[in-house]
Amino acid sequence: MWVVEDQDGRFMGRVGQPEKAAEFLAAWFIAEDEDWA
Repeated sequence: MWVVEDQDGRFMGRVGQPEKAAEFLAAWFIAEDEDWA
């Protein structure tokens, strides 16, 4: 089980595979970037 945290170390969720953690973080960062547009 992998714990996913944001840049400030805040807990965001858990995933079973590192690939899923990477997908989760990529989707989150894309969503954050769209907020700045």
